[in-house]
Amino acid sequence: MAEQDWPAPVPWSPVGQWTLDVPTSLALPVSVPRVPVRHVPYNGPARVPGGLDGPTGRLRICLTLGVSFREVVGEDQASVGELPEAVADLDVEVVATLNAEQLDALGPLPPNVRAVDFVPLSELLQSCAAIIHHGGAGTFLTALAHGVPQVVVPSRMWCNTPRAERARAAGVALTCPPERLTAGRLRAMVTRVLEDPSFAHAAARVRTEMLGTPMPAGILPVLERLVDAHRPLRRSGTRHTVGTRRPQAPTVEVTSP
Repeated sequence: MAEQDWPAPVPWSPVGQWTLDVPTSLALPVSVPRVPVRHVPYNGPARVPGGLDGPTGRLRICLTLGVSFREVVGEDQASVGELPEAVADLDVEVVATLNAEQLDALGPLPPNVRAVDFVPLSELLQSCAAIIHHGGAGTFLTALAHGVPQVVVPSRMWCNTPRAERARAAGVALTCPPERLTAGRLRAMVTRVLEDPSFAHAAARVRTEMLGTPMPAGILPVLERLVDAHRPLRRSGTRHTVGTRRPQAPTVEVTSP
């Protein structure tokens, strides 16, 4: 795909001279050049539990609080007990990625909820109509890559709430702060993203946008030219300093595979 001319490089800054967008339509406004790149879901080697590698007779929902959040933060900000209760009376199949510690905090799960400790999202989401999650980048981007509408209950990680708000503004998600979450509110959000086709349409639109952007390997020539354009110039033993404008960044062509 052809990119517009890059704007003039900005002065040296600790936040950098360009940004990688995944995807551009959900990115925050910035004054530096943008380099669109496709998110490539990767969950590492894993085995998909039986019965989850294909379509189901009912709508399937993924419920996850994220592996990284569980391992790094070590706790759930949203009440785990609210989550199965919210979907218990819905005519859906729920696949919940809950570990043993989280399951110990629950009573018996509703008949329509199946708990698995881990399942690769890139495989599971191919058969899902929606996902409920904590707003983590990997989960969020993998859902976008598969065109799956989202219900986001953002964790306390600093980036998750802004990410959830961008998704809501783009029409691909509904979101609720964890301190305001109730089973009734979560049920209403899930029901809405399943029944209102605008969410599926918006998610499909973003997926199409992502498929139209280059893979990471495809932007290497662009990054090389940008690095070269912003490389500090050395003349008579001096170099660029803060506030000095650098040469005009090149116009680039980014071609999707």
